[in-house]
Amino acid sequence: MLTLFSLFRKAKKLFQKYCEPLLHLAGISVTVIDTQSGSHARNTITNLETPTDAIIVAGGDGTLSDVITGLMRKYEHNLHSAKQCPIGVLPLGNTNTIASIFYRGYEDLIDVRHMIDATMAIIKNNLKSIDAIEIKLLIVCTFFLSHFIYLT
Repeated sequence: MLTLFSLFRKAKKLFQKYCEPLLHLAGISVTVIDTQSGSHARNTITNLETPTDAIIVAGGDGTLSDVITGLMRKYEHNLHSAKQCPIGVLPLGNTNTIASIFYRGYEDLIDVRHMIDATMAIIKNNLKSIDAIEIKLLIVCTFFLSHFIYLT
C-alpha cells in the first residue's frame, strides 16, 4: 500500500527511488497499490483475493491503521490468519509515530538512511509483534456525546 498524498506527494518518488529497488534486488515480487483514501486502503485489504506473503505499508500512521483495520475485518472470524500476515512499515507518511516504535533513536524517519534501514528490515524479515485493539461504540449516552467516550 502506497499513500499518494504522503509527504506532500513525495512518498511515491521516495519509494520508487530508495525502497523498491532494494526489494527487487532481494527477489521480492512487489505489487504497488496506490491508495486514494483511507477507505480505499481498508477496502482493498478486506477484498484482497490474491494470496500474499506480506503487506508493506509505504505511508504513515493513517495508512497503517487503515491496512490493519482492513486485515482485521477480512479475518474477523479467524484472527489467527490475520496474525500470519506480516506488515512491513516504510515511514513515508506525514506522521510516523508507529514506525518510530520500530526505529528508535531516529530523529527524522524521512531520512534516506532510515528508509533503507526500514526496507532492509523487511527484506531480512525482522519481526516485532504489536497489539491491535478494536473499539466499538456499544452505548450512546447523550451526557457523554461531547466527550467522545467509547465503552467496550
